[in-house]
Amino acid sequence: MKYLFKLGHQPEISKSEIFSLINQQGKWCGVVGQQDDRLVLSSEELDTSQLMQRLGGTVYIAKKVNSQGDNMKEKIVNYLDENSKEGKIEFAISGKNSADLLMPVKRELQDRDRSARFVKLKNTASIKYNDLVDSGTHLNIFGDELFVTKAIQPFEKLKTHDYGRPAADPESGMLPPKLARIMLNLAQVGSDDYLLDPFCGSGTILLEAASMGMKNLLGSDKEEQAITDTEQNLDWIKQQENLSFNYRLVNQSVEQISEKIDTESIDKIVTEPFLGEPRTGDEDKSFLKEQTHKLKRLYIDAFYEFADILKEGGEVVFIIPKFRTKDGWLEIDCLDQIQQTGFKIEPFEEQKSLFYARDNQLVGREIYKFKKS
Repeated sequence: MKYLFKLGHQPEISKSEIFSLINQQGKWCGVVGQQDDRLVLSSEELDTSQLMQRLGGTVYIAKKVNSQGDNMKEKIVNYLDENSKEGKIEFAISGKNSADLLMPVKRELQDRDRSARFVKLKNTASIKYNDLVDSGTHLNIFGDELFVTKAIQPFEKLKTHDYGRPAADPESGMLPPKLARIMLNLAQVGSDDYLLDPFCGSGTILLEAASMGMKNLLGSDKEEQAITDTEQNLDWIKQQENLSFNYRLVNQSVEQISEKIDTESIDKIVTEPFLGEPRTGDEDKSFLKEQTHKLKRLYIDAFYEFADILKEGGEVVFIIPKFRTKDGWLEIDCLDQIQQTGFKIEPFEEQKSLFYARDNQLVGREIYKFKKS
C-alpha cells in the first residue's frame, strides 16, 4: 500500500514521528518519495484513523487509489465519477499544479451530466467542514499518482487541549500539545508503560498522554502551583473525553526526585525541562552564557536521578534549548556529561537530534532520545 502524509511545519520532525509510531506498531514502511511537506510511504495496510488520533505533526493522511486515464485530469474525473454518490460532487485537489485542474475537472464532470463544485482549500478546516474526507473527494497528486484523503488531524480537540483546559501558565511558556504528542510518539510510550514527566508544569505532556490512551502517569515539579494545575487538567481531560487512567503527582525538584519515586520503576521519561528565564531578545551574551551554565548543571543532575528511577533499558525524550543570538544559536554543552551518567543517545533514524523552532523564535528546542545503558 502507498500512503501520502501531509507533514506539519517541521517536516523532518513529523517524518521521524511517523516512522517511530509505525515501527512501534510492528509494521514496516519505506520512503517512496518526498516533496517538501509531502511524504509518500510504502507500507503494510495502516489504520489511518487510529494513526491520526495519535500523531501530532501530521496534517492529514491519504491513500493511493487506482484510476485509469491518459493524464491526471482524466484520472481525477474517472475516479470522482465512479466513486461519488448521486447528486452534486464537491471536491478539492492538492498537490503540484492542482489549482489548474479544478475548472477542467468540473467541466468534464458536467459534460458527463454530473453536477460538480470545487472547493479552494484554505486550511485543514476547509477539508473537514466541506465533508471531503467522508465523501472521499479530497484528492492529492504526487507525481503521476493519485491519493484520496482518509483522515485529518483532530485540530479542534487539540485546540481545546491548548486553550480550553482549566489551568494554564502562559507566562512561563507552554509546550504546544502537538509537540507533546510528537515527543510521546518518539519515545514509543506504550499504553501500560509507567510514564514520568519530571518538569510537568501545567501537565501538557501528561494530558496528551492520557488522551492518547496511556494509563499510568506520573508527574513532578518543584512548584506547588504546577502540581495543582496539572491535577486540575488531568481531572478535566478524564471527564472531557471519558478516559480511564491512573496518575500520581509529587511536589519535588528534579534533583531529589528519587526520594519520591521508587528505584527502577519508570519505563519512559518524556519532558520539556526548564528552558531558562523568559527572553525579550535584548539580553547580552553574558546573560545567556550564565543561563547555559545553570541549565547545564540542572540537566546533568536530572540525568543522575533518571538513572536511578528508570528501569534497565528505559528511555528519555528530552529537550535541550538553544538560544538565538545575532551571531547564531548558542548551545548548552552537556551531552558528554549526560552520557557519563549512564545513558547513550538513540538516533532518530539517521539523525542524532531533531530541532524544533519557528521563525524569529528566541529559544529553539533540540529534541534528544537517551537510553539507559
